[in-house]
Amino acid sequence: MGKVREKMMEDIKDIGSRRVDALERIVASHREITMESALPMIRRYRHRVPFAVVKMSGEYFVEGRIQRSARDLADLSLLLPIMLALGSGEPLSERLGYTNKYRGIRITKPEEMPTVVQVAEELTRDLVQRIEAYNGRAEAVIPTPANPIFNFDWLEHIKDDEGRPFYVGEVGIAPIGEEARCMNVEDARSLVATVGEGRMPVISPIVYHALRSTLGVPSKVRKPLNPDADDIARVVTDFTGPEWLVFVTENAGSLSIDLEKAKWYAEKQYTMELIKQLFPESPKLQEHYRNADWKVEAAISMALNGHKVAVVDYQNLLPFLLSRGKNSERYSRAVLNESFGKQLRLARLRRAEEVRRLETPPYRPH
Repeated sequence: MGKVREKMMEDIKDIGSRRVDALERIVASHREITMESALPMIRRYRHRVPFAVVKMSGEYFVEGRIQRSARDLADLSLLLPIMLALGSGEPLSERLGYTNKYRGIRITKPEEMPTVVQVAEELTRDLVQRIEAYNGRAEAVIPTPANPIFNFDWLEHIKDDEGRPFYVGEVGIAPIGEEARCMNVEDARSLVATVGEGRMPVISPIVYHALRSTLGVPSKVRKPLNPDADDIARVVTDFTGPEWLVFVTENAGSLSIDLEKAKWYAEKQYTMELIKQLFPESPKLQEHYRNADWKVEAAISMALNGHKVAVVDYQNLLPFLLSRGKNSERYSRAVLNESFGKQLRLARLRRAEEVRRLETPPYRPH
């Protein structure tokens, strides 16, 4: 056995001893991953930045779960060039003592914002410290009023079922289709440089919005807003161009996107009926269909823009990332790849052509 290990170490010494140790730990804890399946991925992407933007929900960073998350992320940070977008929903709910949502959007009152900012910053720093304690390499990326990084809109009201304004408070959003104006280019370059230096950026779930003066001109005063981390992951993906955008969520166990029906998105507005068809086995997601719509719409929008998107649950995150072979899709509940993105764009073009024909009056010679 000693000679076998010695021979293996000789074969993979080019990836470095720390990476070998990290890979051995992952292989030991995930029977789906082998040295043979993971090494080609590590060798292929170790000089390519970034490989993926991974968005993880806040449920993975509560007491009792954060330690395992930090250990896995520490090993992952040594093996693949990853950017991590943090969600803070569960830690924030624990700190506040309650959760108040409407259509999947957390209602955030002005008096709650200091707690929102504090939880986001503390969670980011704590996770980075834990990752480094496991010999991983990570860097906290925390927006501030002086360096906001993102340029999100302030969503103070949404429309209820009757079309009336409904107050949701201090919520930051990146409108789908407008990602190009929602981040500063230099900050995006800085994230890529951090990954290139072998560190995993851990992006804090907080954004700042530039208030406008009485004349309507943006001022230097910025107010903090509570964003959906899915939006942050989507914007970072659009700016940095990774190969994959990966959403990690416990709901992934019931999130099974019908890829054929999803093409309808390129032609139609979302309706409750469409949500039911996209999530036939998920009454919970149907009940909170707006939240499902938010994530699915973001995923499909990214596919339309040429990105590859996957939705996985936590136990399948590492097998998915380290087994990007013929059978890797079995580790995800939804994969929107380049082929699917092309199909969506063709569907959109066909719909645009149909609309153009309908709106163009028939030619009648004099």
